[in-house]
Amino acid sequence: MTPRDLKTLRKKLRISLVELAATVGLPSGYIGQIEEGEVVPLERDLERLEKGLRKLEGELREADDQTTTW
Repeated sequence: MTPRDLKTLRKKLRISLVELAATVGLPSGYIGQIEEGEVVPLERDLERLEKGLRKLEGELREADDQTTTW
């Protein structure tokens, strides 16, 4: 996943930089710099970000499923 893909998915899920940062344990400013192409991230940081976004995506879907079953 590219930095641009990360930003697109984060925006689609309506997740803030602060929320993602709290999930993955990276500074929100650093994540913003990655998304804007201002820094070249370590591969492990990109992997952490993708994993964190997928985790949050799953939680959002689960919450949505619970509200639609009522």
